[in-house]
Amino acid sequence: MNSFRTKRIWGAWLALMLAAAAPQAQAYLGGFEDADGYYNGVAGGIKPPDVAVYNAGEYGTNPGGTGPGGAYTPMPLNSGLWTALAYGAFLDPSTNDESYVVGHEGGNSGASSLAFNNFGGAGELHYTYAFDSRDFGVLPTSVTDGTVTLDFDLCPVWGTGLPAGAYHTMNFKGANGATALSVASYADGTANSNYYTNVGTWVDSGINSNTAGWDHVTITFTLSSSANDKVTLSYTSSISGITTTVLNNVNVANNIDSLALLDFTQVQGANKYYYDNYLVSAAVPCELTVLVPAVSPCSTCPSITMSPVTLPNGTVGTPYSQTLTASGGVAPYTFAVTTGSLPAGLSLNTSTGAITGTPTSTSAASFIITVTDSTGCNASNSFTVTPACPVITVTPNPLSSGTVGTAYSASPSASGGIAPYTWSATGLPAGLSINPSTGAITGTPTASGSATITATDANGCFNSTTLTINPFSCPIITVTPNPLASGTVGTAYSASPVASGAPGGSSYTWTSVGLPAGLTLNATTGAISGTPTATGNATITATYEGPGGEQC
Repeated sequence: MNSFRTKRIWGAWLALMLAAAAPQAQAYLGGFEDADGYYNGVAGGIKPPDVAVYNAGEYGTNPGGTGPGGAYTPMPLNSGLWTALAYGAFLDPSTNDESYVVGHEGGNSGASSLAFNNFGGAGELHYTYAFDSRDFGVLPTSVTDGTVTLDFDLCPVWGTGLPAGAYHTMNFKGANGATALSVASYADGTANSNYYTNVGTWVDSGINSNTAGWDHVTITFTLSSSANDKVTLSYTSSISGITTTVLNNVNVANNIDSLALLDFTQVQGANKYYYDNYLVSAAVPCELTVLVPAVSPCSTCPSITMSPVTLPNGTVGTPYSQTLTASGGVAPYTFAVTTGSLPAGLSLNTSTGAITGTPTSTSAASFIITVTDSTGCNASNSFTVTPACPVITVTPNPLSSGTVGTAYSASPSASGGIAPYTWSATGLPAGLSINPSTGAITGTPTASGSATITATDANGCFNSTTLTINPFSCPIITVTPNPLASGTVGTAYSASPVASGAPGGSSYTWTSVGLPAGLTLNATTGAISGTPTATGNATITATYEGPGGEQC
C-alpha cells in the first residue's frame, strides 16, 4: 500500500487508500464539518437549516465559519455543489421544526451524517449534488470507461402512521442529463418503508428498511463508451444481516457519458432520511500507481509495439527460430497466443517471445499473439505462417530403361519429406504396373514410351523421376549346326537344328526351301527326318515372332 490518509465526512472518519496492486481511487461525498466552514453549535445538534444557504465549505470560503460558538455568514443561494431545485415549507409552526438538508449529529459512525428532514407536509424537498474531482480522489470527474462504486449506510426514519405514499428518491445522473438508476424508500403506512429500484420501471426490492438500524447499500456502475452501461445494486439489511443483490449487472435505464450528479427528492409528511459513510470509489483501466505525495490522474496505456510484424514461413522438417520483441511499455513482457494456434511443431516461449521447433505440416496457420507489459497494458499482432515444402529427392533419376517385350523391374526411393510416401505414375507403358505404397514398377512392357514416376509425402509435397521403355528390336537369331550334316539318296536321314537368340522361353517357327523329296521338316521343333529320294540343297530357317508381330 502506497499511501494512507484520512478525511472527515459528516463526522465519520474515512480512510482513503490507493493500492498499487489494484489501482482505484476512493473519496468522500460533500463534508459538513466545523473545519469546512459550517456552524455546529445549534442546540440538539442540528446545524443551520438550509445547506443551500451555507454550502461553501470545502468548495469555497465561508469567512464566518469559526467552529463551535462562532458566527457564520449566510452564503448566496446555490453557491456550491449542492443546489436547491424545489423547497417544502421549511418551518413547522406547531413545533418550530425546520426542514433541512444538512450534516446532523449522531450518525451511524457516532459522529455526524448527512440528513434530509422534511417537516413541510406535502411540500417537496429537492436537491442535487454535483460530483467533482474531490469525490473521485485522484481521478478526473468524468469516468466514461471503468467502474464507479458508491457505498453508504442509510436510515430512513418514518413516523408511525405516516400516510402511504411518502417517499425519498435518489437518482444517479450523467453529465448528459440522463438518469441511469433511481432508488427509492417508499412509506407503507408503518414505521418501516420498502426499497424500490428503477432501471426502466419501478420494482419493489422486497426489502424493508429498519428505523432502528443502518442498512448498507452498494451500487456499482460499469461504464463504457462503446457498450451498454451496467449497474449492480445490493442491500445489506440491518434487520437480518443478509446481503441481497437486487440488480446484477443489468443495463441501466439510460446510458450516461459519465456519473456526474446525485438528485435527491423527499416529499409528503414528517420524515427524516440519514446518510453516513458515503464513499465513492472509481476505477479506470490502466490507472497509474499513486505514490505519496504525488497525485496523478488515471493514465492511458502507452503504445506498445511488437516486432517483427510478419514472421517467416519456414520449411517443413527444417528447425525454425524467430524471436518477437516488444517496446513502448514497462518490462518485463509476457507473450501469449490469444487466438488460433501456431503451425504444428512450433511453440512460443511466453517469457522471451521465442518461437521455435520444427514445422511438421504445410498447412497455413493464422493466429494472434498478444504481448502484455508489467502494468497490464498490451498490444496484439496477427500472423499467418505457411511452412514451405521441403526438397524431396527421388532416386535413381532417371530409372533404368526397359524394352518392349522384356520383363522389367525397378524400385525407386524417396527422401527429404514426411513419410509415408504415395507413389503414382503418368504415362506408364502397357504391361507395367506401379505399387502405390512402395513405388516398385514391374511387368513386361508391350508398348514403348516414357513415364513420370512421382513420390508424394504426407503433406502433399512431391518430386519425380522418369522411366523410358524402348521399342522392340529383333534379336540376332542363330541356327546350329550350320551347315547341317549331308545325307545320301536312299539312306535314312535325321537332323535336329537348334535356334537361339530370342528372349528366353520364346518359340520359333521352322520353314525350309528346296528340301529334297523324301524328307520332312517339323515346323515346331525343326527336326528333319526321312529317306531322301533325290539329291538337292535346302535352306532351313528359324523365325522368332516379336511382341508386336515382328518376324525375326
